[in-house]
Amino acid sequence: MAVSPGFRIGAIALLAALAVTLGLVLLSGSSGKADAAKRLPGQNQTRYLLRLTDLPPGFTVFPIGSVGAEGRAPGPHRPCGKLDPAEPEPKLAAFLREYRPAGCFAAYMRLYRTPVPGPHPFLAGSGALDAGSVEGAREAFALAPQILSHFVFEGEVPQSLPSPTAVGEETMLLPWPDAGFFRREESGTFAVWRSGTVVGVTLALGGSIAADQRDALELARLQQAHIEHPTPYLPSEADASEVALDDPRLKRPVYWLGSTLAPHGLPKLRLADSSSRPGAKPANQLVRLSYRHGVRAESWSEVGVEEVGRERWKRRGPIAFPPSACAEKRAVNLLRGRAVVYHSRGGQVRECAGWPPNKFMAQAFLGKIVVTVTNQKVCATCTGERAGAYDSFNGMETVLRALELRPKPVY
Repeated sequence: MAVSPGFRIGAIALLAALAVTLGLVLLSGSSGKADAAKRLPGQNQTRYLLRLTDLPPGFTVFPIGSVGAEGRAPGPHRPCGKLDPAEPEPKLAAFLREYRPAGCFAAYMRLYRTPVPGPHPFLAGSGALDAGSVEGAREAFALAPQILSHFVFEGEVPQSLPSPTAVGEETMLLPWPDAGFFRREESGTFAVWRSGTVVGVTLALGGSIAADQRDALELARLQQAHIEHPTPYLPSEADASEVALDDPRLKRPVYWLGSTLAPHGLPKLRLADSSSRPGAKPANQLVRLSYRHGVRAESWSEVGVEEVGRERWKRRGPIAFPPSACAEKRAVNLLRGRAVVYHSRGGQVRECAGWPPNKFMAQAFLGKIVVTVTNQKVCATCTGERAGAYDSFNGMETVLRALELRPKPVY
């Protein structure tokens, strides 16, 4: 889904603040009752959070937050922020010194809406603070408005409202009447509750006041199940690689390589990311998929698959192979259509003889759809040109022959 730069900047600022706001801290050292929190089994607070799989289809992980901040990495890799408000009230300062709580935060943004029941805010947040004792959790719950006032409400302490339904032992709602993120006149709602030694926080933003309150409480009930029965937050529970492909507004078939592709003699490809732009007409649909292989975070190869309608492809002009020496092309016959593999020699080459090609791309023409396949090597510590494992005629042909129709989701 296309998102304006202004929204991205604002949303990142919001969630960066939330990541350090909702008691979501991981402080070192020990004094007083902080020892109780440090001795808790499994210091990973992500076990208390909502997972992407808890939400209806259409949500993706928002790339700000602290899911996986304790080194067991599902979702975005962002560190927990230190809760260090300027000139905190005496009660809040005393609480931070005494308990040194630990916690993390995750956020999810809705790309599209489906008829599947469940909460559907534009932005959903999930946080948890484990104070290490019931006494500490009670203090954290009581101080929630003061904590939020420092980072979200610009110093103004929000007025808490009684919750129409209870979650855990204590529950409150904190309205955010002038959030102004997606539209100028926009609200949001925080739901805060205590369950034993844990204080949970959810955020619903982007609907009406009544819808935000309803969604925040429904998110809280879903999260409470993880607080009562905590389990590790698995990477599969934050996998959003296929979310864009399930958009019900996509009316044209989508070609892909499956969630994984393991051809003989070539590295296994895994779908790492996808994006889509449905458009008002099926002919304007645009789908991009990114397949990755590589074991190190700083070095991997990526095979890109882009699908457009033939009409749009003609309007914007056929994608030509970058001009370089020794450019050639080779036809490939497919069961569903035809394809062309382009190859050339990159760099400064005076004579083509004796220089094998090292740059490849391909285009498949499948009825009214044009699929473009590219390949690149990403290496943060390398210099010079680096060809990926699929940068060969065999690699391009393997990808072309593996293209298949993805089943459409049923809602």
